[in-house]
Amino acid sequence: MDSEAARFYNKLLLDKFANNLDFVPLPGDYQGTEYGTYFELFSNETARLKAYIINLAKDPKWIEHPEQGLSQFDPSIYQFTFEHYSSLASISTDEFPKIKQWAQKHLDYLMEEVNQTTDRLLIDPRDKEKSIYEKMIIIGKHPSQQWSSKEEMIEAHETSLAKYRQIFIDKYGFKEFNSPGIVVLNNPMLTGGYYYKDKFYLNVYNWIDGTFKYEVESLTLHETIPGHHMQLDISYHSPHRNYLAAIDSPLCNGFIEGWGLFSEHLGDMLFEDQWAYFGYLQANILRTFRVIADILLHVEGQTPSQVIELAKQYLTTNEESITAEIYRYRVLPGQACGYKIGLEVFKHIVKHKFNVDQMKDLIRSDLLEWYKDVLWKAEQPLDLLLRENRLQWSFDE
Repeated sequence: MDSEAARFYNKLLLDKFANNLDFVPLPGDYQGTEYGTYFELFSNETARLKAYIINLAKDPKWIEHPEQGLSQFDPSIYQFTFEHYSSLASISTDEFPKIKQWAQKHLDYLMEEVNQTTDRLLIDPRDKEKSIYEKMIIIGKHPSQQWSSKEEMIEAHETSLAKYRQIFIDKYGFKEFNSPGIVVLNNPMLTGGYYYKDKFYLNVYNWIDGTFKYEVESLTLHETIPGHHMQLDISYHSPHRNYLAAIDSPLCNGFIEGWGLFSEHLGDMLFEDQWAYFGYLQANILRTFRVIADILLHVEGQTPSQVIELAKQYLTTNEESITAEIYRYRVLPGQACGYKIGLEVFKHIVKHKFNVDQMKDLIRSDLLEWYKDVLWKAEQPLDLLLRENRLQWSFDE
């Protein structure tokens, strides 16, 4: 590796990388002969990689490398990664302060929405006088939102998935080539849920105090239907799919993750259930804060520790989860910005093309037909999506 490029990494990052190269096999139901062979080969190769990283980290030079991200390099490097993952071209290096202000404006709005929502949920008048963050903690860990068992958690996600499959596939007539399934994991090394090839991987490891009932709607909508599963299932079978984008998925990161986040706005409980709305707000606060954190790390030169302290003012998850999030942004510059930016591009098109800016109107019949058309055309860079709809994007909005 080039000595200058190597300065992006340091001993702490290498140690974290090595420590995360431990994998737990899938549950017994998924351990067929083919999987067993694959996992054995995978385990052997990751063990080799871990040994290599541990040995590499012994070089004293890594201790001398800074904690900061791309801010130590030419600004054009972060400009490239930001454009690559957001798929918005023509972002100049002097626009990042404005983009950070744009994200902060959205974050302030979401925090005020949380403030009003928690006031509706809180019963004790004294609690309503507390800070927004204190209210989020009280509501976020409310006993009524805790699981009684892993089985209850699994059943709630299965029920939510079945409900939205009935709504979007059976009722609204969206295409379905493969129905989604749920694979249950119990792994401390993995996130709470993610999607891959027709499967929603639900991690029940933190079911006691790390996941809550109000998260079910947003997580299911984002990862399955109408989110990642429905979008990618349609894309895989569309004649319009761009195979370059399939090979280099970051080209359409803003579209894919933006649609996933936009899908969280299409649930039927946001206007009926204040708990579901609280969960939606919590998820959106995280995605919005990512833009600010990314710019702090890679433009303004703050260290991960400094950004972690700021994150604690907005995110109610434990410090371990926050730390993992911030270090993710540190090693993948620009990637986490695609969620919020992609969401706002979809909302921008819906607002200006259909004159809709209220969530309750997002499942209007003409919009549903547009969603079908957009998904059938398959994922594409956000710049092309905007151009196709004869619109332009600005972070001034």
